[in-house]
Amino acid sequence: PVPPPQNPPPERLLGDYGGANAPGGRLTIVNQPVNVTNFQLHPSTINQLERKPFTGKVNEDANKHLQRFLTMSTTLKIDGHTDEAKKLRMFPFTLAEDAEEWFYSLPAGSITSWEEMETAFLNEYFPASVFLRKRYEILNFKQKDGESLGDAYKRFKRVLVACPTHNMDQTEQMQMFVNGLKIKTKQLIDTAAGGSTNFSTATGIKRIIEAIAANEHLELYDRCTSQPDGVIDLKLETNKIRLEDT
Repeated sequence: PVPPPQNPPPERLLGDYGGANAPGGRLTIVNQPVNVTNFQLHPSTINQLERKPFTGKVNEDANKHLQRFLTMSTTLKIDGHTDEAKKLRMFPFTLAEDAEEWFYSLPAGSITSWEEMETAFLNEYFPASVFLRKRYEILNFKQKDGESLGDAYKRFKRVLVACPTHNMDQTEQMQMFVNGLKIKTKQLIDTAAGGSTNFSTATGIKRIIEAIAANEHLELYDRCTSQPDGVIDLKLETNKIRLEDT
């Protein structure tokens, strides 16, 4: 038999439209279950998370923010929480302004794991275009005029940290750094390496660079940079760097 026709649903009033279409769930993150009955983030924890928020500005470093958050999360203990659940509950408190607006614009229930949260964050604030620009800064690193070897090395390490997915091993990294140094600085490292960096490992060159940068007689390097091109006086008879390349 043919079923009887069903009556159409009653037509809604215009005033009911907004409330009737309100979503049942608004939370972006599907929080993982915890082993405590009453969960609460302590206000001091929230204040600590909000102290240096990520706002989404162009000059902000998304990878550095994640690194800082993960470091902080390892020091904060929340009873009854796994590390995964803890990070998911705390991370939104580290966002502000445009980044906070971005987070709350994500579909409700779209984040179910920390991996998804981290991926969504980096896709937004460290996309391929930013990755290529940061990697270009590594490949084309140059020592600035008047910049000491130690300062140049510190800046190079910051450039590496800003692009953790650069996919270069230590040898490639050190090659990029040495190639970007001024001629006089290269000659200084070559001399300390016994004639040429080509016969040293990345570990050996790194030790030489760190020794020069930290040496109490670093003024020798400053005097070298003030000499005409090609002239270096290291006074090796009294200040010779002896480092074993192991």
